[in-house]
Amino acid sequence: METIELKKRFEIHLENAFDYKEALERQKLDHNDVIKLRQRIADKSKVPKFIHDKHLILFLNGCKGNFDEAEKHIENYFEIKITSPELFWDRNPESSALQFSFKVQQMSPLPITPNNCYAFVHRVADLNPQNYYYDDVFKMFMMMAEHAIFTNGPREGSIFISDWTGIRFGHLFRASISSIRKSFDFILNASPVKMKAIHILNSSYLVQILHTICKPFMSQEFIDIVHVHPSNLNFEEFFEKHIPRHCMPADYGGELPLIEVLHARNIENLPTEPFFGFNIVYPTFARVSSECIKASSSLVGLTPKLEQILKISTRFNSKEYNSLTQSVMDLRFFFNGLYIFLQQYSDFINEPPISNPLKVITLLQYSAQLMESATTQIAVASKNFGMIFGSNLENVMDILISKYSEQLKNIRIALEILYSNFDSILDSGSDISVEILDGEIDDQATADTLVAFQEISIASKQTTSVILGVLSILQTLESVTAKIMESGNTEQSTVSLLKYSLNLEIKSAKLQFNDHIRQNIDKIIQSYGNYSQASHAVFSNTTSQDFLNNLQGQQKILDDFGSQTSDMLWQFQIEFSKRLQSYYDGLYNTTEDSKEFMLAVTDELKLFLSHLIIENGGTNFKNCFDQPSELQQQAVSLIAKTEADFTKCVNDERTLSLQIESLMTFIVEDVTLNIQGAFDRLCKCSVTGGSKILGVTKECINEITTNLSSTSIKEDDEYLNNELDEATEILNKSKDRFAACIDNLKDTHEKSFVDFQHASLTCMVS
Repeated sequence: METIELKKRFEIHLENAFDYKEALERQKLDHNDVIKLRQRIADKSKVPKFIHDKHLILFLNGCKGNFDEAEKHIENYFEIKITSPELFWDRNPESSALQFSFKVQQMSPLPITPNNCYAFVHRVADLNPQNYYYDDVFKMFMMMAEHAIFTNGPREGSIFISDWTGIRFGHLFRASISSIRKSFDFILNASPVKMKAIHILNSSYLVQILHTICKPFMSQEFIDIVHVHPSNLNFEEFFEKHIPRHCMPADYGGELPLIEVLHARNIENLPTEPFFGFNIVYPTFARVSSECIKASSSLVGLTPKLEQILKISTRFNSKEYNSLTQSVMDLRFFFNGLYIFLQQYSDFINEPPISNPLKVITLLQYSAQLMESATTQIAVASKNFGMIFGSNLENVMDILISKYSEQLKNIRIALEILYSNFDSILDSGSDISVEILDGEIDDQATADTLVAFQEISIASKQTTSVILGVLSILQTLESVTAKIMESGNTEQSTVSLLKYSLNLEIKSAKLQFNDHIRQNIDKIIQSYGNYSQASHAVFSNTTSQDFLNNLQGQQKILDDFGSQTSDMLWQFQIEFSKRLQSYYDGLYNTTEDSKEFMLAVTDELKLFLSHLIIENGGTNFKNCFDQPSELQQQAVSLIAKTEADFTKCVNDERTLSLQIESLMTFIVEDVTLNIQGAFDRLCKCSVTGGSKILGVTKECINEITTNLSSTSIKEDDEYLNNELDEATEILNKSKDRFAACIDNLKDTHEKSFVDFQHASLTCMVS
């Protein structure tokens, strides 16, 4: 906007500038060429209408009279300054940011060199990388260079000397690739003074790293002017070849004062803010567009961060975290809507509508009003955030939400004025163009819009910081709980595995015992079969009818005995399996109870940690539980210790079923051996040899058969059941021991959990 204020800035800027005529003569330039250059840039929207001849002569001289190159440099000069606020805006030497940088960096112009070049020296005074900001370094250099250039007029070029003493790897991280690219772009394609040489003193391996980073932005011509000097540089040769002694500081053997002194003089001589403010004056709509784009860009990172918060918060099922989830969704909706609105406004500014402009403005007014109303709903979000992260965060969010509401209201009011301005232009019959708009749009409305977008940018950056802080806290919570859940999952897997192992061993014991019973019955049947074969031989070789009748009578007794013996052993097997199953059921129930307890342990820890934030603040939580953290390890070890104790409880009892099975098998085999012995003796009573019966007597068979009577079976059955009862008592004691072990495990955990709570609260309050 062509205003008196713009003229004032030019007047201040050129108040003590170089002598124009003297510069023309010295650099052998023609004033007519300056006029020609002005004509060529007359239609450039980003170039101020009141740009002075002294400004133009700098570009003409720097581009060696090449009009095309000079024109391009002028356009780039204002374009880069407009779109690079981090490097060219807020250039008030009295600002706190620059005052801080003046202490960290030391810079000064040096005398004009014999070959008619500017020279500048720079070094880092404060070597702490945390205090180094590349953007401010470049901003300081450009302020110093511009002041020197407008004081001394056009020259053959400039020489920059940078001392890298004390520069460390950490300094490189204090420069963004974007800022490096923009600064190189400005020096190579926009500066009114050509860079002749760059000298890096006291270089190190970092120069090669920086070269790799910057190479994509540098032409070969630029690479050729960079001179790297080691720490053992011979300055006598340097003075002779590059810059004479009388132009160098005493730090390097020169005749000038120390850099520290030169720097102090340079800061003292820098002009006030209006001089540097000149460089950011440009047409109204371009500036509004730039501010709108910046405001829009400031919102880009918010949605992904809110998505991450949303993802984490849904994992904690409590009233506070459910409310947080809803608030995050509301904020996401608001910021997405605000981003769309700013994009629409930017499109409107960049290409003012020729047809139906009032309709477009009306839609923008409606969108602004809608977003303004939405701030009422998201005001609830600050309260919900505050419930978890503390009243300080709630207060900050209240301020930010109020700022959004206020600035959206200002934009809406400015749009009402803009509507009237467009209406007046249409009533006058004029065509809508940037030039017409620059002259007709209300100054105050424009100023209010600019401020609104700037405030939205600031608020969005602050909101992003808040959201990043919240996300960082929740990520710490997620990290801790994830480790707890991982340990809990391992614990549950261990429980399932041990439970399966118990079941497997009980089944194995039952199957083995069943197989052993079958084998012992087979042994009895085999012994009985042996006797049957022997007695058949007796039938074939005896003529005594009385003996045969007796033998047949005893055969029936033995048949009944064999049948009853098999039934007894099978019934014993069934009863033993029942006792084993009862034992397993007892262990299983205790294990299931343990599993529920350990699930509760995991949930209890998660709940405790999530409420620690609510009760004591997110920042304290992050400080106590962020990696590496003893408390985090202690939380995880609570689960691991419970798992280890449970494993020991199970392992102490797990093999008992197989041991009992072995004992019962031994007892059954003892009974079987007795029966087998009786049948073996029967066989000996019935052994035949040739045609005679040897040792076969009625008394022998009757005696042994009597021993294999029902009375014998009853005695064996009682013996087996007595042994089974004793085994059952052992199994019951094992169940009780296992239950007691689990109870002790719970008591131990409860004590450890109380200790953990105490340690956590102690850390949080400290």
